[in-house]
Formats: sequence, C-alpha cells, structure tokens
Amino acid sequence: MDREVWVGFPPCPTNISKDKDFKGSRMSKNRNKDTGKFKKGNKASRGRGAPAGLPRRPRSQLRSTLRELQSNEEQALKVIKDSILGKEVDRESLNTSKWLITTIVTVNRAATADEQFSFNLRVHRDELRREEEREAKEKKEGTTGNVIPFSTRMVEYEDEDDEE
Repeated sequence: MDREVWVGFPPCPTNISKDKDFKGSRMSKNRNKDTGKFKKGNKASRGRGAPAGLPRRPRSQLRSTLRELQSNEEQALKVIKDSILGKEVDRESLNTSKWLITTIVTVNRAATADEQFSFNLRVHRDELRREEEREAKEKKEGTTGNVIPFSTRMVEYEDEDDEE
C-alpha cells in the first residue's frame, strides 16, 4: 500500500477558488479585492496579537533611506567578495561598496534609536496625561491623598507624672 507522506498541513489544491464546494474565500473580507490592501478604517489590519487600544510602534523616516541602501547591498557584497577572492575590482566601486555596507549599519541603528525615542516619548506623554487626569479627578472629588488610613495599632501613652 503506497501512502502519501507530508509534514504539517495537507497540500492545498491550486484551483481552490474554482471549486464550487469551497465555502470560504482566499481573501479576507476586510481587504480590497483589487489591491489586496486592508480597507481604510479597518481594525483587523492591526496585528492579531496586539489589543486595539495599544498604539503602533512609530516608523522612522530613515527607514525609506535604509530600504534604498539595502536594495544595493547585494551588489556591494558581490564586489567585496570578488575583491576578497583576488579578482580585479575597480577601487572606486570597492570603496563605495564598503561605504554602503557601513552606512546601512549606521542608518539602521539611527532609525532604531529614532523609533525607540519616539515610542518612549509617546508613552511618557500618555503617562503624564493619565496622571493629570487622576489629579483632576481627585481635586474634583475633594481628596488630597493626605488622609491617614485607619489603623488598629495601639499607641503607647506616656503619662507626664511617670517621668518625675
């Protein structure tokens, strides 16, 4: 008996969209059928693990520059590899390739630092806003927070006559 062996999910037929018995859809209902992008204002486009109330991480403007640099990274690595292997390489292209690789690292670090700073600033502002709201609520209710809590602890009483 010859059995088909596969790991994980069973193979999916390629003509599933033409199958009349197939009830589901390959495209999410929240996506535009023409572009495949999520519709505007859709909440399903958020990550599956992130709650809807959490802000997304900010993206640095340096990421677009980084993408452009990374598009040439493969060619730069090829020039450097050819130089290492002893092939004849133009000195200017080798210098440019080395500059490109070091710049990618630098821009990536700068973008990460920028994103981290922006996120920390946003979190700090949110904390300050919440603190101000809490203080305004306490002021409106009339509590100052300086109220001594009730305690069942016994306080020792010293009599002035006992000291003499």
